Amino acid sequence: MRCLALCWFIAACSSSSPDGPLKAADTLADLHYTGPAGWSHKDTKEISRSVARWIPDDNARKESISIIRAGTHGPVGEVRLASLESVLAHAQNTLPSPALSHPSLGHTKQNLQEVEITADFVPTGMNVSYHRVHAMIVDGDVLIHVLYTARTPDPSLTMFRQVVDTIRRGEG
Repeated sequence: MRCLALCWFIAACSSSSPDGPLKAADTLADLHYTGPAGWSHKDTKEISRSVARWIPDDNARKESISIIRAGTHGPVGEVRLASLESVLAHAQNTLPSPALSHPSLGHTKQNLQEVEITADFVPTGMNVSYHRVHAMIVDGDVLIHVLYTARTPDPSLTMFRQVVDTIRRGEG
């Protein structure tokens, strides 16, 4: 009986949550978030930005998630937030022949303001379409970009949503 109870306890602790498998909390500079389980990542510094790139260990969908921490020139208020929609849309125009959605405003589960846009595009030199979801999260004077790119996207965007909804600033 003890063995059965122990096996049940181990199985319950190791099972995935309803939202998908979770990894332990991770950090990038002063950002804290939950990274995707079964994905590998590397943190880099590009110019004045910190970047974390995540790729699944089994990458049949050709997925990646990039988290970029960038500063602004002061806190982003409601007036500037509306202008960020156009900045986000303009940034997607650098993709080859993108088909864009309209930017949408919302909030993460951490109650941070977020602007999100999707784009379908064919990378240069390829003939297969890729899908991108780009979220720009505002936390005071910091802009946090989370980009999900995939050839065959996860329809529920489970790992992308996990990162977006858990990201927050904290003690570095």
